[in-house]
Amino acid sequence: MGRIAYSNSLIIESLQELSIRSINEHLNAALIYFEQYNTEEFYSDGLSFRLITTSESRRVDVHGYKSGARITSTIEVIPCQYGGLRFYFLCPMSGRRVMKLYKSPDGWFKSRFELKAVYRSQKEHKGQYFYLHNSFDLKRKANVLQNNGHSRKASRLLLMAQHSELNFMYNYRLQFEKWMRKIR
Repeated sequence: MGRIAYSNSLIIESLQELSIRSINEHLNAALIYFEQYNTEEFYSDGLSFRLITTSESRRVDVHGYKSGARITSTIEVIPCQYGGLRFYFLCPMSGRRVMKLYKSPDGWFKSRFELKAVYRSQKEHKGQYFYLHNSFDLKRKANVLQNNGHSRKASRLLLMAQHSELNFMYNYRLQFEKWMRKIR
């Protein structure tokens, strides 16, 4: 809520994403294929996988097209403590480990950090829903206090919650009136 003031940043929820989960079965098939046939290349569903093994890590280069966008990325393969493997994309621009890549306006998949994309809730300005969320928090705390036998404190918190709701309604009405004046 309101951590980033209004900006023209891309919103993550509106971007097309490519997650490790979406190509997990292709990755597992590629790793099995690499082990069984002692080869370094594997093709599946329009994607090309190439194994790169170094002394410190195993990586899989991925090239191809997915959902109409070009993918050129590296996936780092990390063994888990209790068996199994964990996969991470390495962002093509920064080399940062990420679980998801997002389609940029130029058609390439990049990490959200490179796109400077934010979540929708981060774009809300500070006053927009502050009073409403504050009211919900106060009611929840009052409920806990009421259950623990602190009825006086609970009643004060409920009164504060009502004031917060009134402030929200007042601010919302003011914003609506401003918006209506702009339209006319």
